Amino acid sequence: MFSRITVEYKIRFGVDSQIAINLDPEQLMSPADAPKFESPSSSVAESLQLALDQPVNYPPLIESLVPGDQVAVLLDPDVPCGGAIVQALLEYMSNLERKPSKVTVVLPGNAQQLHTEILERCAGIPLDRDIVLHSADDPEQMSFLMANRHGEPVHINRHLTEADFVMPILATRLNGAFGYRGMYTGVYPTFCDAPARQRFQSAANLDSARRQSEQRGETNEVGFSLGLHFVIHVVPGPDESVLGIFAGESDSVHRAALAVAKPQWGRATGHPAQLVIAALGGANQSWDALARLLFSVESFGEDDAIVVICSDLDAPPGRALQRLRNFDTDPDATFRELSKQNSDDALAAALLARLRESHQVFLCSRLDPDLVESFGIGVIAGSDDLTRLCRNQTVAIIEDAQLICPIGNSASITDDAVDASSNSS
Repeated sequence: MFSRITVEYKIRFGVDSQIAINLDPEQLMSPADAPKFESPSSSVAESLQLALDQPVNYPPLIESLVPGDQVAVLLDPDVPCGGAIVQALLEYMSNLERKPSKVTVVLPGNAQQLHTEILERCAGIPLDRDIVLHSADDPEQMSFLMANRHGEPVHINRHLTEADFVMPILATRLNGAFGYRGMYTGVYPTFCDAPARQRFQSAANLDSARRQSEQRGETNEVGFSLGLHFVIHVVPGPDESVLGIFAGESDSVHRAALAVAKPQWGRATGHPAQLVIAALGGANQSWDALARLLFSVESFGEDDAIVVICSDLDAPPGRALQRLRNFDTDPDATFRELSKQNSDDALAAALLARLRESHQVFLCSRLDPDLVESFGIGVIAGSDDLTRLCRNQTVAIIEDAQLICPIGNSASITDDAVDASSNSS
């Protein structure tokens, strides 16, 4: 079917991992509109400084802070170059004439490695600061913020409710991408308590437009209740890079960041392949990030395409993924069990089960191979395995697949669809 002349392609995933594959160029059916990324001419620190000096529809930061202010900075887990950005922000505030009395940086609970990196990066900055890891299970970290529309209490990290000024650093996500809940997606439920996280992580949410709408409204209400008028948006690029940084009034910044993100991460799906290789890029190698990849990967393959996922995933599977062990013997019972799950891996488990209904699924990861195979998923141990699997198949390679928002041939992500909920609750 194809010639024996092959070219080596290197597929990147994680922060600096890669796997090589040998293909006839005629096999390759990656999306025709995949953009050519151009690295920004300025560094992350320079881009952040410019954004803070000239915020969008907001006074400069030096005019917004009052001496003695307690400032809380929260970092979305999907922000690329998070350590460098936090370092640049703390250095910027340390040089302000009206510097805050203290800055507390709140990181997602699973960001232990990033926590260590930031402590090392910021050791010499002359600014009183704390770098803390959020814990959804620690009631001492929580503070009541509001009640949602059903009267359920919303508790959020108390550093955010007690601060005089809250500064979110958020990754730009496209409307239509899995898990998108408006411009405060990276805030909530990332920094809330365990019960709220479980409501959002329930696999039953996948098929409920009503629940998804309610979650989007609740996320926006949390942002408004915290008074998040000022935000920093970071547009992710390939390979844990940054395409742009915007700061200022929340809605204006969200729209400015989306204008950069849309042509990069909205991807047409008109060339389905027999085999799809989807790479999970960036430092966030969590089950939540994998769920976003799984949601979009089917769009780039044929109805029965083989799916290969390349990742540095090493998080232990939770309760939900264990249910996949019984999928081959009783898929209906497995789906019923998954619909009741709300652990951190519930959405990824439910999407994997759906994928397995029609597709062979293979995984390259840091997980134990026997464990992966017990879930009915094949293991890719290296380049030879992947090259053999791709033989005589048309192949689509989707790097940073967790950022992709599939669109039809004639569809586009319009400005009107940027976030209909950002102006409502």
